[in-house]
Amino acid sequence: MIELTKLNLEKFYMNSDLIEIIEQMPDTLITMTTGKKYYAIETPDEIIGEIKEYKKELIENTGELYVKKELKKPKNEDANKTKKRKSEE
Repeated sequence: MIELTKLNLEKFYMNSDLIEIIEQMPDTLITMTTGKKYYAIETPDEIIGEIKEYKKELIENTGELYVKKELKKPKNEDANKTKKRKSEE
């Protein structure tokens, strides 16, 4: 979700995955894939920058979660190794 500002200066959050078109008309008009339209005071370039930053954060956070998951061993993995050693003796 990205934070934008309505023409009355009220802040709102938008699901950037549902944006279909961003137009400068002189105010910025955002058309969603649902057909709903929103006006914002941010320029199209600012909105695109917000979307890029949001997506970058998602990717970075996903990478951290993946690394943490890979480093963490399942609890029963150590038990299985112990069982194998005992059976080999």
